[in-house]
Amino acid sequence: MNIVEQYWKLIDERKWEELAGVFHPDSIIYWPNTNEKFKLNEFILANKRYPGNWRVTLKHVMVTNNAQVSVAKVINESEGVSFHATSICEIKDGKILSLHEYWGDDAQPPQWRRALGIGSKIE
Repeated sequence: MNIVEQYWKLIDERKWEELAGVFHPDSIIYWPNTNEKFKLNEFILANKRYPGNWRVTLKHVMVTNNAQVSVAKVINESEGVSFHATSICEIKDGKILSLHEYWGDDAQPPQWRRALGIGSKIE
């Protein structure tokens, strides 16, 4: 299991103390959608306190020599919403040094595009 797979597994299982172990001591985490930057302890606290009962399904992982990119589907069961998160990780010494995570709400296509009759549902 690579480091990003471990990351998402620990997030899904809410193993906050173990989560720190996949990150480099100098790591910085970025959430550009909300213009936030976190130190590791702040990032873990934000996830620990995130409201609701949510689950993670890892969809894709791409691995290079010093980076890993992943796409995960996150479902907040108690709120009835879901998201896709794209994570770009810089890896150093086998740990996540930087994490840029982009979140998008899952939604129906807009009416103007549905009216065109194009596209199909992703299964």
